[in-house]
Amino acid sequence: MNKPIVIYFSRTGNTKKVAEIIASTLSCEQKPIIPLKSYKGFIGWWRAGFQAVREKLPAIEPINIDFKEYDLVIIGTPVWASKMSSPVRTFLTENLNNFKNVAFFNTSGGEEQENVLLDMSKLIHVEPKAILDLWEKDVKKGNINKKIEEFTEGLQ
Repeated sequence: MNKPIVIYFSRTGNTKKVAEIIASTLSCEQKPIIPLKSYKGFIGWWRAGFQAVREKLPAIEPINIDFKEYDLVIIGTPVWASKMSSPVRTFLTENLNNFKNVAFFNTSGGEEQENVLLDMSKLIHVEPKAILDLWEKDVKKGNINKKIEEFTEGLQ
């Protein structure tokens, strides 16, 4: 693997923490997906769940990268109402034809995780090279290093 990039969205910081560890482990660049409307506070939490269930595509800031420069795009999302986050759905939809090799990771507070990464794969029609499911409680306690190590080893 020559040049990966980590692209992620994080509402509470859990997915960001995982993205930073993965990027550090692989010595690669990372870029956040930034929505134009905030998901902070109760209203943001409610908006997040509503948009996820309805599979909405909220506006996001452009991520100006040349996908041809990267051998692998690693995409991270929190799980919202047993779905990928809406900003990640927007990013995937806006870049449908740009993905050749991908890997996915998610963080969840307790919702079902299994279908989230499968839905991401179906949306872009690319089978992930590796997947990683993490629980929010493990991220907060720091009990994720072994799983991240196994995930990143599977990418090389």
